[in-house]
Amino acid sequence: MCGISGFIRTRGSDQSDLRILRSMLESIKHRGPDNTGIWQDSHICIGHTRLSIIDLSKNGNQPMTSVSKRYICSFNGEIYNFKDLKKQLEGKGYVFRSASDTEVLLCLIEEHGIKTAIQKCVGMFAISIWDKKKKELSLVRDRFGEKPLYYGWQGKNFIFASELKAFKLHPSFRAEINLFSLAEFLKFGFIYSTERIFRNIFKLEPGNIFTLKLNKNGGSKGEISEYWSLKETIFESQLKVYGSSYNEAGIQLEKLLGNSVEQQMQSDVPIGCMLSGGVDSSLIAALMQERSDSPIKTFSIGFDNETLNEAHH
Repeated sequence: MCGISGFIRTRGSDQSDLRILRSMLESIKHRGPDNTGIWQDSHICIGHTRLSIIDLSKNGNQPMTSVSKRYICSFNGEIYNFKDLKKQLEGKGYVFRSASDTEVLLCLIEEHGIKTAIQKCVGMFAISIWDKKKKELSLVRDRFGEKPLYYGWQGKNFIFASELKAFKLHPSFRAEINLFSLAEFLKFGFIYSTERIFRNIFKLEPGNIFTLKLNKNGGSKGEISEYWSLKETIFESQLKVYGSSYNEAGIQLEKLLGNSVEQQMQSDVPIGCMLSGGVDSSLIAALMQERSDSPIKTFSIGFDNETLNEAHH
């Protein structure tokens, strides 16, 4: 799962920064019990708690620095097509010291810049990237928002993290309730907007990049850009109506689903499938087994309430 956290002081670093970040990371240690890493520069501290999935060695630890030393990355998630991207980069002369997808991501950013690199990635992720040259922090969230990422200003400090509980460990954090968000929660049962339950804390929306640029005078400018749009994808699909037969459509759909499942089976640790009584998880389990040399592991959850229980299926 992994967790990321960090903060920027617009007026420079403080001796207590490392202690603060360690306590923030400790609050989300359950997300990544295998390793904890910290990177610090004059204005910024970036941290990472790692759950090792690909390349279990220390070469996969984060925060990770790019080969040029320009970019520093703390990354939660997986890039499913990283092996294909790695081959493309090797063809351009890049040499890799690890088997991790994080290193591939950093090299991809070196080659194409952040936005284009992210558009090439297929996966689930929440990413923080510090550009030492531009003094610029980029926060990125995957296309459908599988991985969480929160950010906001607290006094003179900009804070970001995978979970809200990490914010509470920063001394500048003020746990003031956002009444608008509270009203949404009471009305809908969840908070619909990008604002969170605490004032001045926001959730980065799926398919977006938040960029914070520090100025020489100690000021900053933040902006949000979209690198992928669900609405545009739907619109483009409507213009390309599938013209072949029903049977051919079924074959193509199975191929697409199979390729997606196979990409997500890449792991250096054992993997499994959450199996309910529905068609979707049964289909995923079947496609996994078709691509596995040994029996796959499946896990199911049952309930005492028979109207909700699907365990017997």
